[in-house]
Amino acid sequence: MSHKLTIAVALLGVTCFSSCGEDRKAAPRVPLAYVGADSCADCHPAETEAWRGSHHDLAMQIATPETVLGDFAAEDFVKDEERTSFARRGDRFFVTTPGPDGERTEYEVAYTFGYTPLQQYLVAFPGGRYQALAVAWDSRPAEAGGQRWFHLHPDEEVPVGDALHWTSPLANWNQQCADCHSTQLSKNYDRASRSYATTWELIDVSCEACHGRASQHVATAESGANFDPNFDFERRVTGPGGWVMDAGPIARRVGGPDPNVQLDTCAPCHSRRGEIVENRAPGEVLTDAFRPALLERGLYHDDGQIDDEVYVWGSFMQSKMRAAGVVCSDCHNAHSLKLKLPGNDLCTRCHDRAQYDVPAHHHHEVGTLGASCVECHMPTKRYMVVDPRRDHSMRVPRPDLSVELGTPNACDACHADQGAAWAAAAVDEWTGGKRPPHSGQAMHAARASRPEGERALASLLDDSLQPALVRATALSELVHRPGRRSPELVERGLLDPSELVVYGALQSADLLPPERFVGLVAPLLRHPRRIVRIEAARALLPRHEQLSADDRAAFDAAHAERVASLEFNADDPRALVDLGLLRQLTGDVEAAEAAYRESIELGPWYAEAYANLADLLRVQDRDAEGAEVLRAGLAATADPGPLEHALGLNLVRQERLPEAVSHLRRAAELRPDVSTFAHVYAVALDSFGRSDAAAKVLDDALVLHPSDRDLLYTRISMLKREGQREEANALAERLLEIDPQDEDAKRFLKEDW
Repeated sequence: MSHKLTIAVALLGVTCFSSCGEDRKAAPRVPLAYVGADSCADCHPAETEAWRGSHHDLAMQIATPETVLGDFAAEDFVKDEERTSFARRGDRFFVTTPGPDGERTEYEVAYTFGYTPLQQYLVAFPGGRYQALAVAWDSRPAEAGGQRWFHLHPDEEVPVGDALHWTSPLANWNQQCADCHSTQLSKNYDRASRSYATTWELIDVSCEACHGRASQHVATAESGANFDPNFDFERRVTGPGGWVMDAGPIARRVGGPDPNVQLDTCAPCHSRRGEIVENRAPGEVLTDAFRPALLERGLYHDDGQIDDEVYVWGSFMQSKMRAAGVVCSDCHNAHSLKLKLPGNDLCTRCHDRAQYDVPAHHHHEVGTLGASCVECHMPTKRYMVVDPRRDHSMRVPRPDLSVELGTPNACDACHADQGAAWAAAAVDEWTGGKRPPHSGQAMHAARASRPEGERALASLLDDSLQPALVRATALSELVHRPGRRSPELVERGLLDPSELVVYGALQSADLLPPERFVGLVAPLLRHPRRIVRIEAARALLPRHEQLSADDRAAFDAAHAERVASLEFNADDPRALVDLGLLRQLTGDVEAAEAAYRESIELGPWYAEAYANLADLLRVQDRDAEGAEVLRAGLAATADPGPLEHALGLNLVRQERLPEAVSHLRRAAELRPDVSTFAHVYAVALDSFGRSDAAAKVLDDALVLHPSDRDLLYTRISMLKREGQREEANALAERLLEIDPQDEDAKRFLKEDW
């Protein structure tokens, strides 16, 4: 039987104010400015009361006895022989802990950061810097394990100079944290002095962080003018619209503003992203001001589940909820940030309780954890030791993918002892064994260098119903795993209506046919989204001389945007490496070298800076200097594999071959995930007459990278030389399995030898 239930439709469009039919008094126009939450409270008491005490309200506070939650009379905290002491003197709070030189130094706590389930503390450094201490206060109740000091990296050694040390750029408030804990922050980094003059309009995440500057709204209200109280905001994040349940068991969206407006409001601080512009305009589209992370390995699991600290946006963008038009405020109170209803009551507003909140659907006893929607569809992962966060992709549990891909699954939260295979069998029993294909299978096959990897990515990209973020990620993977269809797939991606997909395609643009490259990429210099224009400028930089006069003007503008973005981020060692490469490609060798050296000084742990500097020295015939740079990097970085490889190649060029082979070996051993390292090491061994050792290196590498063409062709060549026809043919057949049109493999199989 058809039924219709209106869940929430705001009929703002038909609201009649007392002035209907009267002459409307014109409101005075005033410059847009921030006015603060107190200016909002008189007319919006309920919203203000909900906001008071929220995570937004308490995001950052001056350190006072009222705001500091930690016990500064506690005993010393010791980790890895580093001792941290706490003290309170009057209304001031102090921490004594090893500083950037390793010596114990006393610092006064200037600000608190957050309040639950943990509170961090900021201390001042010279040059306007503030650093977040790695020792934080667990503000949970004692019975929940809280009311204690703890270290944010309890299982890792974090010595001075390490990327994770609290004095490093990665713990710098100005660069890493400030933008999302205060309203309208200006970083104001001065590269010449390496100092900050950071300012904010409001210390916390206040009303205007979401609604925009409210001076006009307040002026209109105070003037006595007749006005709709929802207007005269700089940004409108809600409006008429809602959800209705009529013919089906799931509600559908009716009317309302573009969901992207609200998502673009929340995403800047609830996503893994990098800033690409300073002092962005309130309400600016996400991809005009930020570079959101794709579903990269290390950040997300192969199936898109959260892995590293990626917050909410990236998982939510994969969800069916996002595709249906759900926005954050459908589930969360926009001011208190709390859920609108507890437990399954929240979900059954839009998902018919009679169909979904019953054992026939969830297959668990009512009232247990297994009957909870979020426990199955939004499993948690713990970050910062004490902070569990839910995956917002709201996916169907797939323990079979855990067996196949090694990804997590929600069932293990309660059934870890039984294992994923047991859970997969249970789900098969419920569903009759239906296991629809999943994008994670394609991503895993490609990343694991399986023969079917490129075809799997192609099939995924042929499916236009896949979320844009998934397709963007697949396109970005092609450059590492190119196949015969890759140019076609990249070209199609460049024409996609989603800027995320275009951005992903640009990362694999080098796979385009050279004669078509400029014609396909140059139009994107005029794309409406800054993230695309900047990436197009990066891709075209080595070819910009081929551009027409009109395209050259567009390139110059986009290139300037890219330079401004990198300069804005010049307090980050990673951005300095990108800036150095840009200068190198434009022929400014001195500026490139300076940028690489500046990166090393700011972040001695960042291996890529050493590698790029050594390569720049190589092209200047300064390999001896480059070797010293690489050796310095080996002593400083936690990921020495790439530098061992670079040093090996450097020593080959210097004809110090035995020493070179030693470094190439270490690179292959340290990073077996990088097939190139094993390939180069094997070739070096073979050139020294150590063919048996080279063969073993190649065979071992092919276990991890079974479809790597360089490994396969090199191994085939060696087998041919040794007269091992059967083994060589088997590998050639594998090449044809990867690409049935591989003419070299076909020719080899026909050869008579």
